[in-house]
Amino acid sequence: MTPKGRSIRTLRSPMLNRMKKYMDEFMGEKNSFIELIVKRIVAGTRPEKILLFGSYVRGVPTEDSDLDILVIADIPAQKEKASKFMERLERRIKVLQLIRDINYQAPIDLIVYTPEEFKRVKRLNTSFIKEILKNGRVLYERKNQRVG
Repeated sequence: MTPKGRSIRTLRSPMLNRMKKYMDEFMGEKNSFIELIVKRIVAGTRPEKILLFGSYVRGVPTEDSDLDILVIADIPAQKEKASKFMERLERRIKVLQLIRDINYQAPIDLIVYTPEEFKRVKRLNTSFIKEILKNGRVLYERKNQRVG
């Protein structure tokens, strides 16, 4: 028995309530940030789909968690005959430029695929892609699109 006949649940309740309040505020702030990111990406790239995956979707984010975002968009390469690596890098930079001035301290892990690249990656059937497809949360999907 605990002091004065109180259960452990009763003793922990104030601490759990403070933690819950903190997490609710933390998640509300993050959700507003995510909405702003999605609006910027949609306005600048007309993506087919944007997915959130990782700790936020699993419901276990911490203060140090990054935002894992997958963007499927047909963003043309700037240079003719650029290498595939450079094309991918250019697309990622373009999306990052759309959101770079958003004043928030959360790191963003951004993956950008063209629809064709995403189809190829899906065919590889890696555990990483399976996890995104199974548990990822769709933040945006263009109407009349069927991707992923």
